[in-house]
Amino acid sequence: MDHRWLEYSAQALWITTAVLVLFFPSCSAFDTKMSFDSKDASDSSAFGDPGKFDSYVLAMSWTPEFCTRQPTTQECQLIKPSEFAAQNFGLHGLWPQYNQSHQGHDWPQDNSTYWNAISTVQENVKQEFHQLWSKYAPAYLTDLVEHEWQRHGSCALPAILQAWQSKAALSEVQSSYFADQMTLMKAYPTPSIVTQAMKTGQPVAVSELQAHYGGSQFVGLQCDIVNGKPYLSQVELCFGKTVNGHPTAQVACPSTVLEDDYDNNCVTTHQTQVYVAQLYQIFH
Repeated sequence: MDHRWLEYSAQALWITTAVLVLFFPSCSAFDTKMSFDSKDASDSSAFGDPGKFDSYVLAMSWTPEFCTRQPTTQECQLIKPSEFAAQNFGLHGLWPQYNQSHQGHDWPQDNSTYWNAISTVQENVKQEFHQLWSKYAPAYLTDLVEHEWQRHGSCALPAILQAWQSKAALSEVQSSYFADQMTLMKAYPTPSIVTQAMKTGQPVAVSELQAHYGGSQFVGLQCDIVNGKPYLSQVELCFGKTVNGHPTAQVACPSTVLEDDYDNNCVTTHQTQVYVAQLYQIFH
């Protein structure tokens, strides 16, 4: 066999691949993309295109309930009972969402374009948000921030398609994404009906929680069932987005949220009321 033919074929394949990656970047994985650095992204998990989704989901976890179940985790070890995070919702994530499933996927994830260049949250960005995360997102002081950026943030803003070119550009996109999260967290504080239920140990009606957030079509409610009692573990709100990928006003949540057994299982399992755990509560 003529080895020059093999050499030319290899060069042609390399050039074709480079053109595809340059002009058709995607959250879905190319067979020829760079190898992944993280367990949070893989050939099978990557899907979708940055900025091409329908709405956002703001997921706010009830930190006391999580820490009661997972008291030895790093984030829970850092929280004191008197702190804001021990009595309020904490940020889980801001997630791009499809209104209808795409090939079995309800959201884009794990942007594989230039993965080695964009997958790590920059240290200057972590420093910029450290104080806010301490209050509103204590889990982001651990490795959750890397997971959330890789799985969701990397597919949120279309500007990420150019951000691989420099650390400064990447920092700007990451800072913008995390700033959007903090803006929403401040705009939707923990309702008094939740803190009251936490203090009294009495349940709150699911319908009352739904009404606070605009109605049953505007919120997903996640529960953990402990000893036969449903405990509120997460609230999810939905938002529109601009052409540049930034969240806008609250909107009705799509069926991919409301009918999902993760996002809205308080409703899909027909709970009528939920309990609100205190930090390190002993469940009975």
